[in-house]
Amino acid sequence: MICKNCGKELHDTTLLSCPYCNNSLQNLEFSSADVVNTPVVDNNPVIVKEENVKKEFDYNIIIIFVILIILSGSVFIFVQAINGNLFYFSTNEIVEESNQAINEVLDTTTEKEYQAVSKSGQDGTATGVGVTSVVYDNQYLEQTILKSKDDVMKFISLDGSNNRRKCMQEILNIEKNIETNYGILSVNLCEMDIEFARELESVTAYIYNNYPSARGRITNITLANVEEGASYMAAFMPIFTFVTSNTSSLYPLGIKTQIILNAKYFLNNKKIESSASYGAKSGYFPKGATRSSTVAHEFGHYLSYVAMMNYYKIDNLTFVRPNNAAVMMNVYEDFDVGSFSNKLIKSAYNKYLNNYGGNLSYDDFRASISKYAIAKDGTGAYIYDETIAEAFHDYYLNGDNAVLASILIMEELMTYL
Repeated sequence: MICKNCGKELHDTTLLSCPYCNNSLQNLEFSSADVVNTPVVDNNPVIVKEENVKKEFDYNIIIIFVILIILSGSVFIFVQAINGNLFYFSTNEIVEESNQAINEVLDTTTEKEYQAVSKSGQDGTATGVGVTSVVYDNQYLEQTILKSKDDVMKFISLDGSNNRRKCMQEILNIEKNIETNYGILSVNLCEMDIEFARELESVTAYIYNNYPSARGRITNITLANVEEGASYMAAFMPIFTFVTSNTSSLYPLGIKTQIILNAKYFLNNKKIESSASYGAKSGYFPKGATRSSTVAHEFGHYLSYVAMMNYYKIDNLTFVRPNNAAVMMNVYEDFDVGSFSNKLIKSAYNKYLNNYGGNLSYDDFRASISKYAIAKDGTGAYIYDETIAEAFHDYYLNGDNAVLASILIMEELMTYL
C-alpha cells in the first residue's frame, strides 16, 4: 500500500492509518503493482550497526537519566500506537525486563485463558465466498511475560488451533502435513478448496526441500480477510507484533513472520485463476504464472528476507528482548529502502555485463523478468525486492528456462542462503 499523503510504502497490511504521517485508511492507495491484483509487500531492511546501540551505555549519569526520561515517553508512544493500529519501535527502549519475568513462565497446560484481540476487529464468525473465519491479526497484549522463543511458539500454536474450529478434516490434515514436514508453526487454510490447498503444500515443499537453510524463520501461512479495497492476492509480512509482555516496556515481544493469503482470491478459484492468467499473458508476471505460483512470489520475498538476515548475522526476530528493539525498528522501517536487495541485484547485473557481454541497462535487465520486477513505490522509487521476488517466481516456474536475469539473481541469492 502507498500513503497518498507522504508517498511511503506500507508493509503492515493491517494498518488503519499511516505510521509515517498518521493519515487514515481513506488516504491509502495501492501501488501500480495492484492493477492485476499482485502482492504489494516489499521488504529490504538495512540494519543499524550494533555499535550504535551499545553507545548509549557509555554516557555519564546525567545523560543516562535523560535517556530514561525519553524512554518513558517512548514506551507511552508504543502503548498508544499499538492500541491505535500503529507500531513504533524506539531505539531508546534498551531496558531490563521486569523481575517478574524471572518467576513467570507461560504454561498452556494451566487453566489460564489468554484473550486475543483482532487488530482489525474481526471475530471469526464471518465465512462464505471470499471470506474466511480465520483471524490472521489476533494479538495477545500484556497477559503474561515472555521468557523465550518457546513461549512465543506456544502462543502461535494456541492461536492457530483457535482458528481451526470450523475447518474441514481434509484441510486440517494438509495443514498438519505442512507444519510437521516443513517447520512452519501454524498453517490456517480452513475453507480453501482441497486441491488448491494441496498445490500450496507442493509450493511449500519446493521451497523447503530446495532451500533448507530457510527453515525456521517463517511462523505462519494463513488465509486473511484484509482491509476493504485491498486488491493484492497475497503478501509477505515479515514483522507483526503478536504478543506483548505484561511489563512497563511491553518487552519481550513475540513477532510473527507470515505469508497472508487474501481470502477474496484464495476462496474464489475463478477470480484468482483469471488474475494469474492475465498477469502471465500480459507480461506482468513471468511466463507460466499460475494461481499457486503467486505464493511462490511471496516465498521469494521470504528468501530475500532470510538472505538479508544472514548477511547482517541476525538469527531470528520471533522473540525480541529490549536490547533488540533498535534492530527490529530498523528492519521494519528500512524495508522500503532496498539497500540489501539493490546490492544483491547489482552483483548479478555485473556478472551479466562482465561474463555474458550484456548490453541491457540496469533497469532493462530487471524488466526482462516481468513488468512487476520494476515496480515503483508512491514516491517513484524502485522497489528492488520485487525484482528478487519475481526472479524467484520465474525460476520456480521455468527453472533453467527462466530468463538470464532471473538465473543470475538466483545465483547471487544462493550465496546468502
